[in-house]
Order: sequence, then C-alpha cells, then structure tokens
Amino acid sequence: MQRWFATGEAIAHLRYLEEKKLIHRRETEGVIAFGVNGRARL
Repeated sequence: MQRWFATGEAIAHLRYLEEKKLIHRRETEGVIAFGVNGRARL
C-alpha cells in the first residue's frame, strides 16, 4: 500500500515540475520519460 502512495506522490512532483517548465515529458511506445529542460536548476 505504501508503494502506491509513494508512486502517487512522485507523479504529483513530476507534474508540478512539468507545469513550472523545469522538466518535459516524452512518451514513446507507451513508456513515459521525463527530462530536464535546458539549464533548469532543480
């Protein structure tokens, strides 16, 4: 059960960073990957 909570929290953090344009999301063949935008400091 704790793994599901941790996964949900990680996804929330990734979405927040994506909204702030600090990271970008890419989907290839059903796999979602995130990367850092430019010189963003996390």
